[in-house]
Amino acid sequence: MDQPNVVNKLSESEKSLVSTAARSALRVLMLGYNGANNTGAEALLLADIDHFKQFNDTHGHQTGDFILKELCLVAKAAIRDYDLIARYGGEEFAFVLPETDTVTAMTVAHRICRSIADHDFFDGQQHYRVSVSIGVASASPTSSDFSPNDFIDQVDQALYQAKRQGRNQVVLYNPKKRYAAIAR
Repeated sequence: MDQPNVVNKLSESEKSLVSTAARSALRVLMLGYNGANNTGAEALLLADIDHFKQFNDTHGHQTGDFILKELCLVAKAAIRDYDLIARYGGEEFAFVLPETDTVTAMTVAHRICRSIADHDFFDGQQHYRVSVSIGVASASPTSSDFSPNDFIDQVDQALYQAKRQGRNQVVLYNPKKRYAAIAR
């Protein structure tokens, strides 16, 4: 096997391990919140930077890294101190919002989406604009049928519905439709 193929295979393996670790950590966070003073609804948001691969290909990975870091600061300013934000994969971010009903979760998701779209990402040389698509799901972690895996699947479905419907928007998971209903 030649050197470029080995490097590609290692890179793919590394991405898979990071993705698996992020998903496992998210499950642990949700389970930890379930047992720690969480008696109400919990919301999960999954945000994905729109067209980020193209952005990296156009502007380079160093600029992409700048965007990721700056986006975290913008998103963190849009959530409460006790809400959690974690990088979930390449350009995906998960937000765990404890004690949060669906209406509040949608309000927070819209605030994050709008804050990022309105932010001037300036690296000292050039100004950039990015947007995110966000999926939202809500559950009661104290319910006997609560499953972190199902919860993640629901928010993932909502995120992909947001992307299919045009990006730069928030979509709430709708269990009755087996796809998500749009909410702007």
